[in-house]
Formats: sequence, structure tokens, C-alpha cells
Amino acid sequence: MSDLMGFLRKKKEEEKSKVVVREELKRLWLEALKKLFDDIKNWVADASQEGLLQIHEDTEQLAEEHLGRYQVPLLVLRAGASEVLIKPIGAMIIGAKGRVDMITHAEQHVFIHVSAQEGWSYVRDKRKGIYDKLTKELFTELLMGMLK
Repeated sequence: MSDLMGFLRKKKEEEKSKVVVREELKRLWLEALKKLFDDIKNWVADASQEGLLQIHEDTEQLAEEHLGRYQVPLLVLRAGASEVLIKPIGAMIIGAKGRVDMITHAEQHVFIHVSAQEGWSYVRDKRKGIYDKLTKELFTELLMGMLK
């Protein structure tokens, strides 16, 4: 019986450790999302203040195998009849610490979070492994192309 008790105690401790790691990964992911969304809102603030671009904030529930269900922010940018959705896809991404898509009815751009130090990158060509650091200038260029 003591072998079973020892086994179950060890299993319980391993589960506790997994929960702690999962919560830390989720916290870091949500922090990275907040930073990206704050940057985007700052980058388009002048257009928003002049009434040229509307910013709508919302939330959505994501479900990831290793993180469970949790709420993430969404951004919708509107200019006239054009609309761009900025939507988190997930934190558990191969080769990155998270992915956010910028979507219209006709096209999609992918941003990945590499690390807290490196920040967010735009996936210019996934097959060739070409990534550009996401900057205000690059985001503005992508947004203008999507709002045509």
C-alpha cells in the first residue's frame, strides 16, 4: 500500500507543478498581448482621435490543450466600410511564444511573439523563414493595405 501512496503523492505534486507552469505561461502570454494591443492603439491613436478610424475592443475565449480555457482581448479597427480584426490565435505555437492574426475578409497577416526581449515579429514569408520586427511603420503599412 505504501508504494501506491508514494506514487499518488508524487503524481499529485507533479500536477501541482504543471498548474504553476501553466499559469505562468498564460500570464506571460496575456502580458505580451496587452503590450501588443497597447502598441497598436497608440500607433493608430491620431487617426482614432480625428474620427478616421474606430477602435473596438472585445474579448474572446481561447481553449488550448496545455493552458485550458481563458479570455483574450480582440481589436477591431474600422475605417468606413472596411474592418480589420486583430485576433490572438494561441500561446502554444511551435517556434514562438504566441501568435496573433490580422484579418480581413480577403487577407490575413501573422504576428508571432518571439520573446519578451525580441517582442513581436511579422511573418513575411513562413516558408523562407523571413520575419520582420513589428514596428509602427510596418503595422501602418499592413493596415493601409488591408483597408483598401
